[in-house]
Amino acid sequence: MQSATIRAAFLSAGLLLAGTPLAAQEAQHPASMGKMDMMSDCPMMTAEMRGPGAALDARTALHLSAAQVSQLETLKGKLDQGHKAAMDSMQALHRQINTLAAAPQLDERAARAAFDRMGQMHGAMGFEMFRAQHEVTGILTPQQGDSLAALGKAKMSAGGMKGMGGMCS
Repeated sequence: MQSATIRAAFLSAGLLLAGTPLAAQEAQHPASMGKMDMMSDCPMMTAEMRGPGAALDARTALHLSAAQVSQLETLKGKLDQGHKAAMDSMQALHRQINTLAAAPQLDERAARAAFDRMGQMHGAMGFEMFRAQHEVTGILTPQQGDSLAALGKAKMSAGGMKGMGGMCS
């Protein structure tokens, strides 16, 4: 058990150090300064990095048990199902907003209602990701949770969180 913990610590440290050159490059470009800080402060990014999908992707590094994998797969399935339904609704809102944008006159009331609904849906999706992150915390051991957090930070430093950039920027 102790050797597994030591291996996880070395893996985490190695992954964090691997992101150092990229972080140094970011610091040299004023246009991108603050972007990584903003992203690391984003609750939805944190929830994604510590969610069931991230834990399952790192199952080998985290040394997950079969029971943990099963629980995480169930949780991920529920989250994915809710996410798909929300994205379908969001696409319908996008079509509605595009139609409003193409109209010769601004229908402010309809546009505000559509954007308000989009904000509500975005908030609901964020909360479900947040809830799943907390459920993952209950499934993993404290050491696994720390390792998952370190892996997520390293992945974000390396620019590996594609698809989430617009969530908090």
